[in-house]
Amino acid sequence: MNASLKQKCELLADNYTVIHKDFVLEFEIMEMVAASSYMYAGMKADTEKMKECRKILAGKQGMFSELRSTVELALLSKMAVDNNPEAYLDEVIGVYEKVKKGKIFSSPYMVLSAMIIVDQHKVGQADEVIKKLNSIMNKMEKEHPILTGKEDMPLATIMALSPIDADKLIDEMEACFDILKKKFVFHKDAVQGLCQVLCISGSGSEDKCKKAADIFDALKKKGIKYGKSIELAALGALVDIDMDADAIATEIDECSDLLKKHKGFGNLSLGKEYRAMFSALLVAEEYAPRAAGIQNATIGSSIAVTIAEEVVMAIILATCTTASAAAATTASSN
Repeated sequence: MNASLKQKCELLADNYTVIHKDFVLEFEIMEMVAASSYMYAGMKADTEKMKECRKILAGKQGMFSELRSTVELALLSKMAVDNNPEAYLDEVIGVYEKVKKGKIFSSPYMVLSAMIIVDQHKVGQADEVIKKLNSIMNKMEKEHPILTGKEDMPLATIMALSPIDADKLIDEMEACFDILKKKFVFHKDAVQGLCQVLCISGSGSEDKCKKAADIFDALKKKGIKYGKSIELAALGALVDIDMDADAIATEIDECSDLLKKHKGFGNLSLGKEYRAMFSALLVAEEYAPRAAGIQNATIGSSIAVTIAEEVVMAIILATCTTASAAAATTASSN
């Protein structure tokens, strides 16, 4: 592990400690997401500024707004690292209203989609991006009606920000799906998420699918329990790294070992699988070849640097939303 990656691991852990102390009632995994926002910005967590951002948010959105639901802490951290938190929020609100237009129900996934569009500086082209997003979602629902749901929207937004045509994205996604569904037989929903990321990567279908599968196997050989659920999507951010699967697995292993020493990242708190996922995305951000951004990426350029944070939020939001639904079901049955 080089010094830069070590510094990122330490910064993530330190930021989590600070945020967890001041936001004790939040999902711990969302505290990790907020800590990641600061880490990706190269900043130490400032919870006082986050609290100020919460006041700004409360002044613009009612308590039942989706912006103040599961995704709130992620939104507050993104506001806090921005030079103009209120302007950032206004942009997110504006894009969110466009994302949910024509939809019967809103969801926190729509908020995250809006945040992704704002983060990629595509507010001026929001209508075009959302039109492409809706097209991608419709095509995904046609291909996989049972697997596709609102939780796919954030990663579909990342797809929509690619310059690649929607039909070509779906064709590539399906090519990858046909390959990887044989590897992860009972996890087709997770495979779809992974393929959403892989379809905007630069390698050929066979090569990038093999690379993702090889990394998974290399981690397993090292005794690293890597999840076969929503965590699989994170592997897609690793395939463009110019290192073989064993070398990538070694970096993830070392990163995971370092994080494990910090409170909140142990086996009984974060757990092995999520720690491995965070480690994978840290490695992706550190080693992937630099791209100008999703909107400027070409086939052959890495997406990892520009989407690692968005993948984290998309994955964790799905986890928290599922957990909230389960808790509500349990409460109603008692």
